[in-house]
Amino acid sequence: LLFQDFLSNRVEVVVGGIATGLFSNGLKEKASATVLVSDGTQTMALVHVNESPFNLSIPGFGFDQPTARVVGRGTALASGGTAFLRADPRGMLVAVAPALAQKAGLRVYPLAKNPFKFPDALLVSRGGRYYGEVEFRLDPKTPGYVRMKTKVFSRLFGEFSPSAGDLVVSRSGEILGLMVN
Repeated sequence: LLFQDFLSNRVEVVVGGIATGLFSNGLKEKASATVLVSDGTQTMALVHVNESPFNLSIPGFGFDQPTARVVGRGTALASGGTAFLRADPRGMLVAVAPALAQKAGLRVYPLAKNPFKFPDALLVSRGGRYYGEVEFRLDPKTPGYVRMKTKVFSRLFGEFSPSAGDLVVSRSGEILGLMVN
């Protein structure tokens, strides 16, 4: 049910900009599918930096006029710039007008207030093609991050292997986070 809910509420995020090169300039864009999340005050589309033309080693290098647009159910929800998560720049955010998301009939997933309520979660591939149930635990060496249990592969459904950009959803339907590596 959680996976079907995810599929029916996906939005398309297109991140790009004018790439300046030695011999030519041109628009460079990359699209991905995700869902909308809210921290209680802001509504955003959350994507991994790998789902954009940007490179973390030299952020924004060679890009003029970086832009992002979000479309859900045929409705333009946002058009503007992106922001990187302060806690981890591998996560990118695109602000979305909550009224437009509501008008489009899209569910906005809240961020989990108590992420450790359940010891396992649903992991959804970044494109929404696969999902699996995973166990996770706190890692005292890296506060703010969790580690997936080693038997994760034996509990996954199908041929799914977790990767950067996958969304992690709690059993209660809240967003726990984004796989960063």
